[in-house]
Amino acid sequence: MTAPKQVLVVEDDADVARLVQLLLEAEAFEVSTVGDGHAGLRQFLVTGADIVILDVKLPGMDGWQVCQQIRATSSVPIILLTACAFPADREKGMALGASAYLCKPFRCDELLHLIQDHLATGGTPRRVEASHL
Repeated sequence: MTAPKQVLVVEDDADVARLVQLLLEAEAFEVSTVGDGHAGLRQFLVTGADIVILDVKLPGMDGWQVCQQIRATSSVPIILLTACAFPADREKGMALGASAYLCKPFRCDELLHLIQDHLATGGTPRRVEASHL
């Protein structure tokens, strides 16, 4: 039996963080959640993760900075899950090394598909853009 995949959720909206946590735990992922950018980066550097779900608008250190810092040392998949829906925001996220960009509000099945896809491909950052429907 393989160990459950570790997911780090960096999200300051407690309701969204709890929704993502419940969704992923139901799929047998082990989930850690933190509510600000500094804590998210610290958590990743200390414990690691198989994939990171990262909001952009975070207190302390924003998600852009967290993404850039994680990408400087790791190829772990990073899915930006954010309300920043402008094309320039998507471009910025992908340029900083995000593996995917999903806008809020999001569909749970779409988030699960992105996670499973990126875990299956070994975390290679590539351009995958998903949008809410």
